[in-house]
Amino acid sequence: MLSKMAFLSLFLFSNLFQHEVPDERKPYVIQFTNDARGGLFATFRVVLWCLDYYETHPDECVGVTLSFTEPPYIDPKAGPNWWEYYFEPLAAKPPCARTIFLRRGDLGALGRRNNNKMPLSRCHELLEKYIRLRAPLQEEIDHFAAANFAGTHMIGIHYRGTDKKKEAARVSYEAFICAIHDITKDRPEDQYKLFVATDEQAFLDAAKKEFGDRVIHIECERSLDPDKALHYCTSDPYSQGKSAVMDCYLLSRCEELIYTESLLDHVVKMINPHITMWRVSEEKAESRSTGLY
Repeated sequence: MLSKMAFLSLFLFSNLFQHEVPDERKPYVIQFTNDARGGLFATFRVVLWCLDYYETHPDECVGVTLSFTEPPYIDPKAGPNWWEYYFEPLAAKPPCARTIFLRRGDLGALGRRNNNKMPLSRCHELLEKYIRLRAPLQEEIDHFAAANFAGTHMIGIHYRGTDKKKEAARVSYEAFICAIHDITKDRPEDQYKLFVATDEQAFLDAAKKEFGDRVIHIECERSLDPDKALHYCTSDPYSQGKSAVMDCYLLSRCEELIYTESLLDHVVKMINPHITMWRVSEEKAESRSTGLY
């Protein structure tokens, strides 16, 4: 027989958690929460996976919400959810729905793992349907493109340095610049410009030295240390996220993209499936065809 104290403890415990045990018969909303290990574009891809699950399970899943409250882009001055610094909220939760909370390690619940990808056409469809930039950021991107891209053939240049060498072999500046020359060798210099996006200030300096006033770039903080990823040590996480989003969407406005391996480039292709892609390694540059993302 339970003592009075034991009975009281059991009563309080059951009442404390009674709202945490969902009715499995109710429809649910997926609430995806980021973690500090995932970069912006790795997280972006998972958002698309959640949206794909939502669309393909309409009898169960009635929405997707995002709660991005952890580094590397969270900035208390900008708000509690860094997704909404740059993008419109996805959806409001229907009042009758329960919530399933997911983090990156829970993707098996969606039938996905990190190596389980979607066709490019599906990624583009979901992105076009659900993901919208905040109006002020969209206007800033539009203004930059109108002022700098109009009337010329734009080639996007994305050099991802710093800590990316932990995941992919680092490409030297010399090899990358040589690849740009090889790809553009039959083109008159006055008929194209280069929009350069990079996390390394030294690469931007090298590109400007080599290509002069053909180089266009946004003004933002870049790493001065090739071994240190800026988004993990910046004093301004909001601006770091903003510059990454701007670079991505401006690269998608280009006709071609020359790049080192990075998930940002996958998202560029999702936004603009028609862009010509050239992936650069230390040995060569090769055209990247449509595949899984």
